[in-house]
Amino acid sequence: MGAHSGFEGYMRTFESEGRARSRHVTTDWLNVSLVDSYADDDPNDPYYTIGYCDGANGVTFLKEYWNDASETERELLAFHEFGHCVLGLEHGTCPGIMCEYIGSESDYKANRSAYLDALFK
Repeated sequence: MGAHSGFEGYMRTFESEGRARSRHVTTDWLNVSLVDSYADDDPNDPYYTIGYCDGANGVTFLKEYWNDASETERELLAFHEFGHCVLGLEHGTCPGIMCEYIGSESDYKANRSAYLDALFK
């Protein structure tokens, strides 16, 4: 297994942030890729799927969202999906990384350290 090369930086940062919080995690086994769409989604729904963990070893991101997202938005989405696949987490408190919807970039930047502490607790 392995990741598409465009995701390696997010995977390594996730591992590094975990280690900084005494959680030794690895993402090497993940298969990360982009998809054009998700079969059951309506793009007119404001809460349509932009990332997905398949419960095994696959993480996918909606190509249209990923390509238009900032580095911060990509990190937030990647860490959210890695939280599902690697840490086994369900959706959690909003605002936060495991919230069922992706929060604002400014909120994430302002609260990144606290959100990461909560993610890896």
